[in-house]
Amino acid sequence: MCLYQSRGAKNDADVATVAGLLGHSQISTTLDIYTHAFDGRKREASRRMQERLEGK
Repeated sequence: MCLYQSRGAKNDADVATVAGLLGHSQISTTLDIYTHAFDGRKREASRRMQERLEGK
């Protein structure tokens, strides 16, 4: 994995920004190659949504 991309994902950079910085013309290219780097963000978003649904 590209360190540049993984740092971007961990620092809450959106996929479009990371794709642009990596020189990918399509966001799908970034997601196809680096989708695992965004898994932590998906888990965190899911956790926050669950907390809101539970009224926390």
